[in-house]
Amino acid sequence: EKSATLVRLVWEILQDRGEDMVITLPARPTAEQISDMASQIMLTSEVFQELRTHPRFSEVLADLDVADENQVDLFETLDFDGSGEIDLQELILGISKLRGDARRADIVGISLMMRSMQHALQDFEARVIASLQIQDKRLRAMTSGRSSSKMSTGEFEERLSGLSIVSE
Repeated sequence: EKSATLVRLVWEILQDRGEDMVITLPARPTAEQISDMASQIMLTSEVFQELRTHPRFSEVLADLDVADENQVDLFETLDFDGSGEIDLQELILGISKLRGDARRADIVGISLMMRSMQHALQDFEARVIASLQIQDKRLRAMTSGRSSSKMSTGEFEERLSGLSIVSE
């Protein structure tokens, strides 16, 4: 019900704004129709900021239990890929996750994800350092073995072709 209100409100505001709305809005849309419409309505940061200036939009967000402090950066929070656009369905799903206070399960879940990311980054760092150390040893071996005369281009290319980046 509240999601339908949000979709209808955004649709009306965009229509009033002069946006070409290819989508027709039924009087009493089903949940499936709401989902379909919501995935077709794209919002940019500019459009979202304009929506936020409408008192009814803030009221609907408040009815959906989105705290005022979360409304300010809501677009940036939901635009997790940094594309500068979110569809209305992402807005609805994001709002449903923002409702109410943070639960212990939310905090534990984020903590576990962060720990996993830290381990993955530490593993990546170790592999990069090991690879660089191998490359350093190979380059030192190449340069220490040459005489005072310069190495020919062919010799250099031959030695260079023996180098490879270690990855696993």
